[in-house]
Amino acid sequence: ALAGLRPAPTAASTLPPILWHGRRDRPFLALTFDDCYLLERLQELEKLLAARPAAKVTFFPVGTALLSTSARDPDLWKRLTEKGHEIGYHGYRHETGSNLSTEELLADYEAWLDAAAQVLGREPEVRFARPPYGDRSRSFLNLCLERNLVLTMWSATWGGEADRARQAMARAQNGDIVLMHIRTEDVENTRQAFGLRSLRSLRLVTLSRLYDAMNEYDPRTRQ
Repeated sequence: ALAGLRPAPTAASTLPPILWHGRRDRPFLALTFDDCYLLERLQELEKLLAARPAAKVTFFPVGTALLSTSARDPDLWKRLTEKGHEIGYHGYRHETGSNLSTEELLADYEAWLDAAAQVLGREPEVRFARPPYGDRSRSFLNLCLERNLVLTMWSATWGGEADRARQAMARAQNGDIVLMHIRTEDVENTRQAFGLRSLRSLRLVTLSRLYDAMNEYDPRTRQ
């Protein structure tokens, strides 16, 4: 199995694996931001990212958050994706997968996809899905299989209280997938991370770049 991919918690071989991190021999790190309800914090993060154009991130917005933020800033999500950032599925209303059947989750995904198409003006290519509350239910696994989505977890979190976040940043490794949310503390933690010398050797990339690198041959490692 590829590094960072673990088998799903079921004996059924047809169910997808779960992505926890990328390759540890590549200097890639994926910042991911969940929920995305707060427009002002999104706009603040947008400015931070614009000042560091080489840094790319992945958002996991809830469908209702896509619509509510776009109602106040209609071009927000277009600007972010046009700058090379990407979005993944995180539920239309952030419901726990264990409370929904596969059929209900498929309908939820279609509602989320419709919201994404509305705010982007086009249907996006969606590769990654993060279950609300990290709930890796059988129904969510089935959804990923049905819609060819990579179920994506995380290997680090830089959210919340600043001192704890800085300690987590100090432990950053190649291939980490970092969980954060669009809230005041996490945007400020991102600002601090951008200024850390210890992280300058890591390339901040989208999940797509990190995931695709898992299948690339590296002559330095003969892998």
